Amino acid sequence: MMQIKRLEIAISHARGLVTNCYLVELPDGTVIVDPAEDAAQIISALGKNRPQAVILTHRHDDHLLAVPELVAHYGEQLPVYVHEADLAAAHDSIAVRLEPLHGGERLCGVFEVIHTPGHSSGSICLYVPDEGLLFSGDTLFEGTCGAVHFESGSPSQMHDSLQRLAKLPKATVVLPGHGNPTTIGEELTAGLVEI
Repeated sequence: MMQIKRLEIAISHARGLVTNCYLVELPDGTVIVDPAEDAAQIISALGKNRPQAVILTHRHDDHLLAVPELVAHYGEQLPVYVHEADLAAAHDSIAVRLEPLHGGERLCGVFEVIHTPGHSSGSICLYVPDEGLLFSGDTLFEGTCGAVHFESGSPSQMHDSLQRLAKLPKATVVLPGHGNPTTIGEELTAGLVEI
């Protein structure tokens, strides 16, 4: 069973905004999901564990600003993954080598990459079927979904993405980019996602 540590990282340029960064411990090392801007906090939480990969759920700064410092600390061989549709925008924010995702990949042996555009054109969720977990980034939150008014956001794409997530098992635990965990079943009941 994987172990997950959630770090709540305050975002300095947006008062009151806190981003969830997840450290997912796997047999081959730890995967960092959405390293917000406090690299020192992430490095401290990792301790002696060395990350095997960084996965960005989308291009927005509040989910990736720690990446350059993490790459400097752990070495340029640390892979940093982002969906191809968000690749250029992410690279504009963090000038490091990025590995493109297309959707449908299986990363680190456990994460199924689901392309869920709507909040951004390259938004993804990471589904772990064996654990019944979904790292939803800014696609799905407790009681709401990600904003669609940003550049490359789309209400119709968000609707389609939520429909896709609604087909996951109801017991799937949703670990969002902001706020508290929820489940697919709770969001179905709330009417946010529909089949």
